[in-house]
Amino acid sequence: MRFNRRLKDVYAETPSGKVDIHTLKPSSLKTEESEWLSTEEAAEYLRVSVGRLRNMVSGGLIPRYKLGTSNRFRREELRGLLLGKAKGGYKWE
Repeated sequence: MRFNRRLKDVYAETPSGKVDIHTLKPSSLKTEESEWLSTEEAAEYLRVSVGRLRNMVSGGLIPRYKLGTSNRFRREELRGLLLGKAKGGYKWE
């Protein structure tokens, strides 16, 4: 069996030498970070539930893009959302 070099590093070999792809999560098969995230990936990135993410989208707090019937989110926009909400802090003198 011949693999792409990147994919070969992702697949784990069992002691018998066979590749066990059934125990790998789909997210571990990605070879590079994508700019676009699905709803589930965006919820995981923000560490909120999918339902909470959908409420934030319908409330206009998070921008989304339609791709067919599914929503897509830009990683940079989600990152900016997180960094732009910083509050508090105490200034020591």
